[in-house]
Amino acid sequence: MANLSIRNLPDNIYRELKKLAKQNKRSINNELIYLITDTFEIYKLILEKNEEQSDILEKIKKIRKKISDKGVKIDAVKIVRELRDEGRF
Repeated sequence: MANLSIRNLPDNIYRELKKLAKQNKRSINNELIYLITDTFEIYKLILEKNEEQSDILEKIKKIRKKISDKGVKIDAVKIVRELRDEGRF
């Protein structure tokens, strides 16, 4: 495992970290590992969600182009709302 040294950590952050570690019955080091790991998991979920949304938007754009080429107008807001209601957005 790698070692990491944090320099110039603001005192107020250190105090909060120490308090949090005590509440969770962890060392400061383990609390930091937990927080960093948890943060990365959340970050990955956000990235995945953004990719899904980008994919959906690309599909909407393609459908919109196909339909507009045929002279039919569509309501993109309505489509997004329907996708959101289905839990896909």
